[in-house]
Amino acid sequence: MFRPRKKPDGWGIAVETYLAALRLLMNPQIQFPDHLYREAKRIADEFEMSFAEVVRRGLEEAIKGYPAGRTAPGQWSLPASRRMGRPILPEEEWDLAARDEA
Repeated sequence: MFRPRKKPDGWGIAVETYLAALRLLMNPQIQFPDHLYREAKRIADEFEMSFAEVVRRGLEEAIKGYPAGRTAPGQWSLPASRRMGRPILPEEEWDLAARDEA
């Protein structure tokens, strides 16, 4: 007759910790355009790191550009315009003034 051995104390916590670690190390499948994949592989080879490390670092940099808590673009609208007065230069001279290097 089979009798399971008694589980040591803390066994359940160890298993939960192990499963949590596995969930953190998931391997999602991502499709890249050929040119992007080739460039990422080139970077990995030149800097002696894995392809996964290049992708992780790239995502970390991309996430910095999109901080949490920003207003979604759909919620923003152009502010109302206001009268700024007469222009300093007549419109015919704008092109000339834009090219002035002085």
